[in-house]
Amino acid sequence: MTIRLANANDRISIQQFIHNQWKKGHVLSVSKEVLDYLYFNTELLMYNIYIAESASAGSQIDGMFGFIPASHYDNRLDDQHDVLWGALWRVIDSPGKRLNGLALLNSILKTKPNSTKIVVNVNNKVIPIYQAYGFKIGKLKLFASFNRAVKNFKIAKASIYCQPYAYKLHSNIDIQKLSRESLSYERILIDRLASELKSYKTSSYLINRYINNPFYSYSLWKITMANQASFLITRRINHGERSLVRVVDYIGRKHLISNLTYDLQAIIMEDAEYIEFQVHGLDLELANAGFIDLSSQIIPIIPLKHEPPDYMCGLIQFVYMPSELTNSSEWIIVTGDGDLDRPNLLPSR
Repeated sequence: MTIRLANANDRISIQQFIHNQWKKGHVLSVSKEVLDYLYFNTELLMYNIYIAESASAGSQIDGMFGFIPASHYDNRLDDQHDVLWGALWRVIDSPGKRLNGLALLNSILKTKPNSTKIVVNVNNKVIPIYQAYGFKIGKLKLFASFNRAVKNFKIAKASIYCQPYAYKLHSNIDIQKLSRESLSYERILIDRLASELKSYKTSSYLINRYINNPFYSYSLWKITMANQASFLITRRINHGERSLVRVVDYIGRKHLISNLTYDLQAIIMEDAEYIEFQVHGLDLELANAGFIDLSSQIIPIIPLKHEPPDYMCGLIQFVYMPSELTNSSEWIIVTGDGDLDRPNLLPSR
């Protein structure tokens, strides 16, 4: 058995493995564009995917473990400030192949040894394995704020949650939507924030991850209060004639989110039914801003996932290796991290 990084010539074999061993018709198995955008390293001309090969089966892929480094979007990041987001961990489920999974995990841990390792959307079956390696467990909580101007909800399933509490808007806070052109004037501020927060989310990261994304259209918002600023990234998701706004990322001090009250939320929502925010690390701040915690909903009120909408109970789990980044009081995880906010259906032509 051999463990190695996949090269460009392995692409078809990778897609066949995903189709046969993960999910038939999975977007990564049918779309070279999505696979390459997330996993292909254009500098090394290699995929950020470790594959386990069986020599006795003619170099057949027996397992794989992919990763998306933050440096995929900003190649200036050194190992200490880089984050490896694990994904696509799958091995052929047979007695002689299962140990390949541990070999693949060990390869991930040895990659960029000084970087932070995080895996999102983890199932219960593999959590004990991660724990044995020293990973900690967490969950993305589900928060929402509903549009008071909407009378008949179509995406949201219960109007009882559609009356957010009124909070007085801080007199010195403002929000503005940034254009692609105006973003160039904010790069110094974003990079300064990343440095202060010891974060990998630099201006180059935001531009390459969101603004230049070939599949989704994201909006970047600047929140200012007194002499402080933070940035919010959102994506509008349409379901038929209705829409919602998903917050996918936040860069800034946590306490500013407490002042993102309904007056500002309404600017972001426009005619959308609600704002959705799946996040770890902002419980108190979002409650202060009037968001409703739907994490414990017994009957799903809003979809947990989209493409297609999935009204499932439960929360997205993640595991992480403790590091300077994860020990920071300002650390959060959002749906823009890793591969959570990617197409699940083949993009329209």
